[in-house]
Amino acid sequence: MSEHDSMRTRGTLLQRIGDSENTHAWYEFVYYYQGYIYGVARKTGLSHHDSQEIAQQVLTKLSNIIKTFKYSPEKGRFRSYLARITVNAARNNFREQRQNVSLSDISEAVSDELSEVPAINKLAEEEWRNHLSRMAWKNVSVSFDESVRKTWEMLSEGHSAEYIASALKLSEKSIYVYKKRVLEKLKAEFKRLEADLE
Repeated sequence: MSEHDSMRTRGTLLQRIGDSENTHAWYEFVYYYQGYIYGVARKTGLSHHDSQEIAQQVLTKLSNIIKTFKYSPEKGRFRSYLARITVNAARNNFREQRQNVSLSDISEAVSDELSEVPAINKLAEEEWRNHLSRMAWKNVSVSFDESVRKTWEMLSEGHSAEYIASALKLSEKSIYVYKKRVLEKLKAEFKRLEADLE
């Protein structure tokens, strides 16, 4: 399958996962959306472990309803729908914890504020951009050698070019050249993913 075919068929991913014979489509869906669901769960204040569990719960719920699910773009973006399901699952998780733990030990991140659609939509959009950025880096990082990847990771952590050059025994000019190369590929991949998964 060509890259163009792959991009075209991903636009119908929701339709394809409804076909019980198409397990490849489900794996593709999980590849593209599990990290997003996990990220939304983390934004609600859940731990890494609880967020992983919530992601699994949401995916399980979706797998049970997907055959009859009808996506209506006029009702909003699919990622906002996923965010609402995830926030609700996080709320349920906090309620269950309240039975076993005192209220003071529970994160208040899943507040009444997140019960309003605009707040959830804002959270969904922020996490969607973060998710696409992570996916873009994952996709393009393999095309760079180790020194370029390490340079980018250190830049992402906020280190200065001077510090990175010293730590990696590179010239500062190399740091800027690497940064430019990575940014060019990242921007192109981000745009591709954004168009593909919209």
